[in-house]
Amino acid sequence: MSFPYSSYIARFVPQIVQTIKALGGIEIRDLTAARDSVLAYGQDGTGTNHPLRTDASGRLEVGTAGIFREDAEAVTTTNAWLPATTHFVGDLASYSFFVTNTGANTGAIDLEYSGDGVHWVNPGSFDNVNPGSTALLEQELYAKYVRVLYKSTLIDLHTTLVITFNGRA
Repeated sequence: MSFPYSSYIARFVPQIVQTIKALGGIEIRDLTAARDSVLAYGQDGTGTNHPLRTDASGRLEVGTAGIFREDAEAVTTTNAWLPATTHFVGDLASYSFFVTNTGANTGAIDLEYSGDGVHWVNPGSFDNVNPGSTALLEQELYAKYVRVLYKSTLIDLHTTLVITFNGRA
């Protein structure tokens, strides 16, 4: 069985090869920095392509696109330590929690850290937040996950805390 376009291929391939030879031929070789250059582009998310930047030694310069995360939640303390929302902070350069006591009693707060989101470590240095005041909890250790622990400081004298998370890359 013959290929239906075999007559066309047989007729035109020799002409194409002759044209390539007349133009100087085809050079198949490895690219080298001394002889060739390749311009690589990246997209900015709006559909616009930009050349990728390199440093003086030719290494690609990489930067983050201004990651900022924020979250807030209101919790009510109890007699036992309870965890607030878990935050993934593995991609953040820094983060902090602002804890505002909007209730009538004092609350206790602390940070808890985890490498896997399952097993948690608490350094054990809690702070008290008085009614009407705000406390700042800053990153003390590096971990993939972090959360605020909270509880009442006096038995059965509960309070409401507003926990605000801020993180940036």
